[in-house]
Amino acid sequence: MDKWNLFFTSVFTVEDTSSVPELHELGLKIFALVLDSDNPQRFTIEYIKGQVYKYSSTERDSLMASLLDGVRASGNRDVCVRMIPTPKGQRWGLLSMPVDEEVESLHLRFLNAPPNGSFSDAVFRFNANISYSGVLHAVTQDGLFSENKEKLINNAITALLSQEGDQTANNAELESQFQAVRRLVASKAGFQAFTKLPKFRERLGVKTVKALKRNHDGVTHAAIDVLCALMCPMHDDYDLRQEQLNKASLLSSKKFLENLLDKFNAHVDHGTGALVISSLLDFLTFALCAPYSETTEGQQFDMLLEMVADVGRTLFKLFQHPSMAIVKGAGLVMKAIIEEGDKEIATKMQELALSEGALPSHLHTSMFTVSTDQRMLTNRQLSRHLVGLWTAENPTALNLLKRILPTGLLAYLDSTEQVPEKEIDRMHIRDNVKIATDQYGKFGKVPEWQRRAGRAAKEVEKFAKEKVDLLLLHWRDRMGIAQKEVNF
Repeated sequence: MDKWNLFFTSVFTVEDTSSVPELHELGLKIFALVLDSDNPQRFTIEYIKGQVYKYSSTERDSLMASLLDGVRASGNRDVCVRMIPTPKGQRWGLLSMPVDEEVESLHLRFLNAPPNGSFSDAVFRFNANISYSGVLHAVTQDGLFSENKEKLINNAITALLSQEGDQTANNAELESQFQAVRRLVASKAGFQAFTKLPKFRERLGVKTVKALKRNHDGVTHAAIDVLCALMCPMHDDYDLRQEQLNKASLLSSKKFLENLLDKFNAHVDHGTGALVISSLLDFLTFALCAPYSETTEGQQFDMLLEMVADVGRTLFKLFQHPSMAIVKGAGLVMKAIIEEGDKEIATKMQELALSEGALPSHLHTSMFTVSTDQRMLTNRQLSRHLVGLWTAENPTALNLLKRILPTGLLAYLDSTEQVPEKEIDRMHIRDNVKIATDQYGKFGKVPEWQRRAGRAAKEVEKFAKEKVDLLLLHWRDRMGIAQKEVNF
């Protein structure tokens, strides 16, 4: 069998064979990433045109974390990681085209009432037909006979969570259940249902805790991906207030957060579970890192920040990780710890940056990264920010920089060119103020017909008030007859 080398950039995956290299467009062309459960080095890439390519790598999970980050960064929100290949025979259409509204509604009903009596089969069919980015037709349309989509989604969520831990299901079936829930909460109706649907939080918590106890990376990754979809909305036109409510509910249990951090520490210490580490870093990013942290309750933010700061040395280990996606996630969390923590925590992080060798590494990245890849430029911006935080009011770090950078080199680099005042911000990609303003403009703006009706109502009220005053006026006053004062 021929040996192929796989490379991927921000645009293409490149297969270097013994003959002519093959290019496959990264991002929008990839449908799913499949991890072999029997062979820890083998994985499969499924494309929307039907091609299936299998590869092997000693750093499979790290490669998958980087590939998944790159595909999603390119704009493909439908890609997911699976334990079993996509059952194409169960899909009612092409992989390259989303299914129509009727097919979505039908599979939502299948979850509540499986046609063949097999719940697991209904879940697999649902995942094969519904996009990972959420139910496409999730809003009830106007009309006499229109379907209540919110009710269908809520019933489907209830059916999935009624299984709780589902101890009888195998790992692939449990993973598929979490991925089905992820598809539902990625829609606006499912995102809002977390705080509105009775017992949603409790049942999801039980299901997640039991899933974590299985110690299976595929199941754990799927479970945490559901939590991330509830922390930060995956749909358009979202409500910041609903995001705040979801976060307050998810971060309310300190014991639950400790379980997640224990899982995080275990994987980092053993050098395993790159996908689990990546998803947990996303969870921490949505809770602690700007601009997402602006919707986190202050008390919960401080509690989680202190818990993460206690395992600061674990974060520094991730700076040596082979996956750049994980390095970026660890850097964002580290930036939040130093900027938002007290002086004692910041000083501790500065000392660890020196003892763990993170400062020279990020100094090299910040100075010598030259690329057109947006992900590399984001990492460069993050490294520059971290170097500034680690050296601020830190004489030891400044002395180290003086020994690294000779005086002659610094003098040679002296230039009269103007330093750019602003650079493109690649880390803070969401403007919460603009979103809130747009939402106020959308929901707070009064339609023209309501304004006219309001003016007419005020005129009627004024006219009625004048007539009422006249009617209540005593007949003697209207005739001009003075009333006698009564003395008691």
